[in-house]
Amino acid sequence: MGLALTEDPPSLTCKRQERKQRISVRAKKKEDSEHEDWDHGEDWPSLLKYEPNSLFCLTLQNPVRQLCIRGIECLWWDNMVLVLILLNTLQLMMFDPFDDKANMMVSTVTTGKIWPPLGRDTLQVIGLVFTALFTVECVVKVIAMGFLRGSKSYLQQTSNWLDFFVVAMGLVDFAGDVDVGGLSSLRLFRILRVLRAVTRFESLKFLVELLLRSIPMMASTLSRCV
Repeated sequence: MGLALTEDPPSLTCKRQERKQRISVRAKKKEDSEHEDWDHGEDWPSLLKYEPNSLFCLTLQNPVRQLCIRGIECLWWDNMVLVLILLNTLQLMMFDPFDDKANMMVSTVTTGKIWPPLGRDTLQVIGLVFTALFTVECVVKVIAMGFLRGSKSYLQQTSNWLDFFVVAMGLVDFAGDVDVGGLSSLRLFRILRVLRAVTRFESLKFLVELLLRSIPMMASTLSRCV
């Protein structure tokens, strides 16, 4: 006996078609979101967000500057920087002031202790990597936004003052063990890298900006007391 073929009822057919449409719409939205950071209109980059010229020579039509703008506008940019800051904070926590070559139990790579597990030489190399990455981030932002000239440039935003100061002080790491005029004391400012994570949150960014704006007044008050 052969099996009788029955047609699907109209309601079941409509449900299947609606399900296929929903799946296609979700797939289209996912595809659009993947290319959202790279697909821009003809008026991109907008003069409402960026200065016409960066570093006196890079216009908005410059391919290098457009690449930098695409980078800082990507959704993953701030998240990636935040992860680097947290990892760098963990690396700074591993520094032991009594950790030197004279009392290391194993080698300059490891300490032979539970904490910190890495030696000073290893931590210094890792610190140089973080310093280089933060410097690249700063350079990319300066190329995209401009450095100082214009109301929308990098240093015209108060939240970037701390970032630029920390990056500039971090370049001291490339001097190695050289201590000229107390140069090594500038390495203490690496602790401020932790505050860079605070500026990533809008609710705390205002407090950091207020603190930075109050520094000149505090310095003036201290100078009078001395």
